[in-house]
Amino acid sequence: MDRKESIERMAVHAAYGLHLVAKWMSERDDVPADLKSRLATHLMAIDSSLASLGHSALHDEFESTEGRLR
Repeated sequence: MDRKESIERMAVHAAYGLHLVAKWMSERDDVPADLKSRLATHLMAIDSSLASLGHSALHDEFESTEGRLR
């Protein structure tokens, strides 16, 4: 695995980790709405970046979480 592939793989894993935290936060009533909204925007940006690299496996899950955050 070359350096670019390693970085890309790490980015995918980090994105999924953030998604898990966002999913948990989306289900909590004690998280401020503005924070949820900002997190949804970041997930959308990460999702589109991953898609441009050819990683679409997480798209549906990211989209679902974005919807719950909004």
